[in-house]
Amino acid sequence: MYLNQEKWLAQAKERELQAHKFEEALNQYILANPDKYSKFIDKQLDLFSDERKTNINWSSPKQVLDILSISGLSVDSVNEKVIEKYRGSNELVSLYLDYKENSTAISKFGKDYLKWVNKSTGRVNTSYFQILDTGRVSSGKKDEFPNVQQLPALNEVRNCFEAEKGWKIVDCDYSAMELVIAGCVSNEDSWVEAFKNGYDLHSVVAETVYKTKWTTVAEEDCQYAINKQKCSCKEHKKMRDKIKTLNYLSLYGGGPNKLSAAINIPLEEAKQIISSYFNNLPKLSKFLDTLKHYGKTNLHIRTKKPYRRIRWFEPHNNDNNLISTIERQSGNTFIQGTGADIVKLAMNKMYSYREENKVPVKFIMQLHDAIVCEVKEEYAEEWKTLQIGFMKEAFEDVIGHTIDVDGYVEDFWKK
Repeated sequence: MYLNQEKWLAQAKERELQAHKFEEALNQYILANPDKYSKFIDKQLDLFSDERKTNINWSSPKQVLDILSISGLSVDSVNEKVIEKYRGSNELVSLYLDYKENSTAISKFGKDYLKWVNKSTGRVNTSYFQILDTGRVSSGKKDEFPNVQQLPALNEVRNCFEAEKGWKIVDCDYSAMELVIAGCVSNEDSWVEAFKNGYDLHSVVAETVYKTKWTTVAEEDCQYAINKQKCSCKEHKKMRDKIKTLNYLSLYGGGPNKLSAAINIPLEEAKQIISSYFNNLPKLSKFLDTLKHYGKTNLHIRTKKPYRRIRWFEPHNNDNNLISTIERQSGNTFIQGTGADIVKLAMNKMYSYREENKVPVKFIMQLHDAIVCEVKEEYAEEWKTLQIGFMKEAFEDVIGHTIDVDGYVEDFWKK
């Protein structure tokens, strides 16, 4: 993809300024609690200033662990997955995670990223490995090609990738693809009803799970009450957001602990929501249980017909940890893998049409359920319509059901 280097450097500089603000916020937190964190505060005052300073290297996991321990948090790692669940209850963790996220982005997508730009074309080139365990493709190769699939879903980053003069970016992606696959294959009634009628799935499921709690808060102008669409009612939004997270977690074996951490609710509440969720979605529950049972019993799982691509598992020898991993991977592989099969089928249809009709289209990016092309300006709108059609057709070939595909034509890539 062609990279506007001037725009890239501007966003990198802004990110560096933001990183300084995050680091300063962390230091101010320490300075505001001098008794507790005295060993991290310089004893000597600057000759030209009466401001205290910290002696902390926030990039040092050892120092950060020590600071977190003093704050009352006993953890053995500063990895995001370990401390994320404390974001809402520990201000220091919240500040540190913001700092770390920004610092990581600078190291991966800062000024140094320009080393990947081909000097003769101005483009960033990657390589694709065709089949991961799940069936998806992966991008990049250490020290040789960048992983473009890791680029942040932020417009300030993505907008730096542009179409060349006289061309346009055409980007089309499946809407909630994995949820539609799970709902249609399991034939879960409320999900299929939502897909057929264009209802907001997360709201429909929230009504199913919360029942009277959902219906009693409806307001007169509530969009859900009118046409079963996402609405801005305060209570509806809170319930919908929880269910949206759970809809995705449920497909991949996420339990109460993960839900509790993901949406910052008490563990007991997470258990109650999950119990109500599966009790009220019996076909989906049975479908996911069937995948788990098949994987651990047969030590392999397949994607949906007609491809039935296989993934093998190592013998678990009744080890509960290995069994849990196989169960999780069984659902993950069937759903993501079937989606990957569909995307590849869609690309095959697009490629065949391009070759047969000699149309001015370049395939420049495949990002899981999205396909990005660069198209001659005068042909871009027509190609967007064709691409959406091929993607829908591929989904219907495999799943036997329609799906929404969103697309746009623009001078640059966007989220």
